[in-house]
Amino acid sequence: MSKTFLIAEKIYGIPLRVFIGSYQEYSDFCYRIYGLPQEPQINFGGESFIVTLKNKGKAEVFIWLPSFSVDSANDLAVLSHECAHITLKVLFQVGITVSKDNEEPFCYLMEYFFHSALTRLMKKTGENPRSLQDSQIICSS
Repeated sequence: MSKTFLIAEKIYGIPLRVFIGSYQEYSDFCYRIYGLPQEPQINFGGESFIVTLKNKGKAEVFIWLPSFSVDSANDLAVLSHECAHITLKVLFQVGITVSKDNEEPFCYLMEYFFHSALTRLMKKTGENPRSLQDSQIICSS
């Protein structure tokens, strides 16, 4: 059974959708919601993309993970890796260049997406994210 949730992002207005489930469930969801063609699976650890919703004309970033466990260092690494991809996609979409002189927009947004996704995933998997809830991360540019 798949799990999906949306994380609002208020600075740039491009929310993150996280989807946990089989590739077939992910492919069916993307076809139904975004109208994306169903293609053979080529990525097995995770996938991310940015899409513009046809009916609303707004962008949304998307992460698919086949499974997730907070106890798996690999799953945490894949989540972090995909959050880096979508962070760059958001910044490129809004015209922000990441460089050695302009790292902070990337770092703050990456931290926000990773922290938010991890907290929600911990709740979805029934793990107690109390230590994460006690801290607040503010995304600012």
